Amino acid sequence: MIINSLELDRKDGNDNPRNPKYVYKIDKRDPNYVFQNGFTAWGSNDDFFAYVAGFINNYKLPEFFRSLLISVFPTIENACTNFISSVKTNYNAEKYYLYKIRADNEYYSTTKTMMHYLPTLVKNSGSKDETLKFADNVFRLFTHNFLWQNDWFKIGTISNESIISAREIIVTDLNWELMGRSTDVKENYKNMIIDDKEIFNVYYDIWNTTGNVKPWNPPEPNLKKYLESDYDDPDADELTVYYKKMEKPKPVLYLSRSYWNLNSMLSSVTPTPSLQQLELERDDLELPKISDYKEDLEGFNHCNVANVLYQVHNWELNDSDSRIRKDLDDIEFSDIIFTNKSFTRKYKVNFQVLDNGGSFIGLKLLSDSRSKVELSKSPTKQLTSSYYDAFSRISFSDYKYPVSVSFGPIINQFNLNSTRLRIGSLIQSVNDDFQKWNYQIYDEVKDSDGNTTRALIKLLPVHKKYQNLGLVVRKEKWNDTDDYPMYLLNLEDVASDDSYEEIFLLVSRNDTSLKMLQKQPSFDELVDLNLRYVIKGTSYSFDMYDKGSWSYFRWVYNQFFYDLRRKRIYWIDNKLNVFALYNNRNENDNWNWAEWKRIYSLDMDNDDPRYKWYFIYKEDIEDHEGVKESRWIRSYYHNDWLKVATGTHFGKLFTSKYDEESYSEKTFLIDGNIYI
Repeated sequence: MIINSLELDRKDGNDNPRNPKYVYKIDKRDPNYVFQNGFTAWGSNDDFFAYVAGFINNYKLPEFFRSLLISVFPTIENACTNFISSVKTNYNAEKYYLYKIRADNEYYSTTKTMMHYLPTLVKNSGSKDETLKFADNVFRLFTHNFLWQNDWFKIGTISNESIISAREIIVTDLNWELMGRSTDVKENYKNMIIDDKEIFNVYYDIWNTTGNVKPWNPPEPNLKKYLESDYDDPDADELTVYYKKMEKPKPVLYLSRSYWNLNSMLSSVTPTPSLQQLELERDDLELPKISDYKEDLEGFNHCNVANVLYQVHNWELNDSDSRIRKDLDDIEFSDIIFTNKSFTRKYKVNFQVLDNGGSFIGLKLLSDSRSKVELSKSPTKQLTSSYYDAFSRISFSDYKYPVSVSFGPIINQFNLNSTRLRIGSLIQSVNDDFQKWNYQIYDEVKDSDGNTTRALIKLLPVHKKYQNLGLVVRKEKWNDTDDYPMYLLNLEDVASDDSYEEIFLLVSRNDTSLKMLQKQPSFDELVDLNLRYVIKGTSYSFDMYDKGSWSYFRWVYNQFFYDLRRKRIYWIDNKLNVFALYNNRNENDNWNWAEWKRIYSLDMDNDDPRYKWYFIYKEDIEDHEGVKESRWIRSYYHNDWLKVATGTHFGKLFTSKYDEESYSEKTFLIDGNIYI
């Protein structure tokens, strides 16, 4: 056993904490889980100064208040010091793990970031007296929370491939009289027993990298709201101070659509909406009726009505609060008509109130009047019904956390998107590896022409690391509702456990066959669009319908969006400028007729066909390189074609003249290729 953390630091050779090769994190989760899933931030709040003030990872706060920054440390000594100082109750004889992580350019020093931007913040804080008080409060707050800890951070996630190893730590008999002052907590090291044996991660990807020597460039905050109280007492509960000062959240209607978020990006140099979603607010505190926003929802593409979620954060509903309870009971959710201006059709939808232990969670869209998908435990048992349209999206719920499955544009592949999914007995954010699923047809019904009209589909993970896992449901209902908890579990274990059953998707259409199960989808069947982009040889994916992704757009650039309402393709550069794909063939009649045009408003020339595009597969064509099955983007303007190349040029976009099958060798995208 090794007791002295300094001895371990020397053994690791991590002798430059200003530019560390490794960073460390102490966590209670088991290495078997962490090595497969990595670490994910508990929230979506990217406010750096809220993180500095200590408002992080508190389960009492809503998810969008909790920090998107994950704290790590450049030495084992710093990690142990922080761990001891943060323990609030006696965790005698508890087991923890010290994780060793490879640092890279996405790890930033909290101290360096704070000291770099503090002069600018102080300069803009007000009068001379206010400035001095402001600066004094900042330094007190910052010194107490982070300066002595030598804290570093990573934004969003720590991938499992970057985690090198874990060591077991046993914590015994911490001296609570010493808690409170940073210079005293080191006395408790003798009560932290660190195992000399390393548990190595088989998924670790070896690279020679170090932490970023530059500070992070955070969005500029309103720092004053964190600094209105006296922080002379180093034991002050900053979280309580902050929480009490927050205004009571107003009821809002969240519309999870890409163009609302893009509009917010265009409205300012630095996008600021903390939720990355449209907020329709009321001045009073009464719950608004869905019907109040009927006009705002008209024109909202019908295949995304399932994403309309009415949600109120931090409203505890109980018998004593009869007014709010009455408002909930009075809301009429059924027989609401949404008009789709693009298709001039009307749909009748039904909602269900989700109420968990007295807390209003939201609304769940049950069905529309035209088609539906059944989530089944067996060929004959229906689990729950959901919204489904044009083979675009299947949405179902494990009661508390919405999950959706969508047909991707690639034949025989699904995308599984969820902000939370039950993996074993834990709830953890799902990373990109879990979003790729193959499907197998378990059973099907065909019409007289041999076309599949009804099919039972089994989902199978694509990633080799998860091929032993399957999508299963527990037979017992969740809190006496019609919803069942969903899990990713080892199918071999489930086969011997009568309490679980494997999940199947039962898909059916009355007005057309399930052609997409048999061939590449055409434009009429393709609504969900999955885009991939490449930077320096590394491929990244972005799902425009994944609500969780919107909180990351501030620092992940080179993203592509397809706006179903306007039929446009948008691209965002590294300065957060927004461009739209534009057809200028009449203006420039040569190979370079397709271009990116910078836009400043999403409402300009809504009907201009030069900005409109759709996606289609041509019949198998052998090009000059002998490559078949090319994917094409087609313009509404003169029906011009853009080809997405395969083979040696896979992912590049090529222009063609008129409807010829020839194309140029010029790609017009900047900083990477687009994958569709």
